[in-house]
Amino acid sequence: MGLHLSRQLAVFSAAPTASDYLHIPKDDVPGTVFISVLIMNLLGLVGSPLAGVTSDRIGRRKPVFMASALLAAVGLAVLLSVKSLPVFFVGVGIVGVGNGLFQGLYVAMATATLTDASTTARDLGLVNIATTIPQSLVPFAAPSLLAVGDGGNYPVLFGTGILTALLGITMLRKINIK
Repeated sequence: MGLHLSRQLAVFSAAPTASDYLHIPKDDVPGTVFISVLIMNLLGLVGSPLAGVTSDRIGRRKPVFMASALLAAVGLAVLLSVKSLPVFFVGVGIVGVGNGLFQGLYVAMATATLTDASTTARDLGLVNIATTIPQSLVPFAAPSLLAVGDGGNYPVLFGTGILTALLGITMLRKINIK
């Protein structure tokens, strides 16, 4: 859930970051958002098969998941310190690679944790909820996070994303798989 929250923060905040934080002219914001989402998704497409190949080679999934969360946190840290559009694109690209690593393995990891055939449907439903909730929460939480203090508080917004990605690593350690 932490990685999905981090990704959603990067996507949701693209327009306000471009206009408010980077001072991109209003007419250029839609194109900037398009390019940032395109970069994030294209690099996610690179990360996804890389996750599978890496996981198969090392025979473990947890390290790849930890790397995905760490990349999300690093990408958001770049966004936190961004002062220019190219650096913004680098930040969303890093988040995209992390998301790709996650997407490449999360179903495999979820099914590896299923131990009771009688609860498989319920357990997979919980996995779906955990990956869907961030998409619903971010549009509601982000404006509140940005409003902290005098408003436009991007350090709080991106800091929250970094924290959730790192908490995801902590929670991952408690899951009993390789």
